[in-house]
Amino acid sequence: MLPNVFRIIGLGLTVYSFLPQLQLTRSKKDTSGLSLFSVVLNTIYATEQFLVGLIYVSLPHGADFFIDNPKSGGDWLNFCQLATVWVLFVLQFGMCLWYPSPGLSRRRKIYASTLYGIFLAISLAPGALLIVLLYQDPEADLTHAIFSGCHLLYVNPAVPWLSLGAFLCQVVTLLRPGPQHQSGISVRGLGAQAVVFLLLAGTWPFRVTSRPFPEDYPLSWPLVYAWFLWVGWPAVDSLIFAVGQGLLFLLVARRRAVVGALEATAEETEPLLASRQ
Repeated sequence: MLPNVFRIIGLGLTVYSFLPQLQLTRSKKDTSGLSLFSVVLNTIYATEQFLVGLIYVSLPHGADFFIDNPKSGGDWLNFCQLATVWVLFVLQFGMCLWYPSPGLSRRRKIYASTLYGIFLAISLAPGALLIVLLYQDPEADLTHAIFSGCHLLYVNPAVPWLSLGAFLCQVVTLLRPGPQHQSGISVRGLGAQAVVFLLLAGTWPFRVTSRPFPEDYPLSWPLVYAWFLWVGWPAVDSLIFAVGQGLLFLLVARRRAVVGALEATAEETEPLLASRQ
């Protein structure tokens, strides 16, 4: 198992990777270049991960996988990791709703906030209520189990598709014509998130409790999918997000380099044109 000190370092690095983008948005008071629907999809993905983590740590008697039985300090640090990512994405989403962006109408902001509100109403809100009822009324255990099973088996496996959708939304926004090189996207933030979440993806398998694979059972896609469902989802989701942010980093950096070269060329030719006149 991963020592707790590395989990704490992971928490700090996660916060650090979000700071460049949050600070840039706050200083510019402008979210131009950021795709609102990319941010809301990432926020939904982080909310679902937070909910699944909450389901695990709220189990009164622990579990045989993902968390220790009884729960350890490392389990709570893992939950703090999921909660931190969720809070940071909610903060970024709130800033996108608050600050203006050229070409982003109020109607689209209403659509995005409504989409997230609907997801909260069917996920985190009832989940938190059922957890409270579970400790007060043992008969609520069946309802809690059905709700948890639906999210673990059906909703949470769809999270990678949300990350892919968020990546595509951001790419479409970046490729639109216009002064995107002056956008409110932090290149340093993209690079930091790519590196940090890649590290998190590599450490997640060592942060959770999992049963060993049967030696006489051949490695197959059903077995890998079962591992993803019960313990591997944080690693897979973090890896997909890291790859997406890395590709966005390359795209934004290349676009700004090209635009910068064109601007430099234009500045050099202006004196020549003026002298000919």
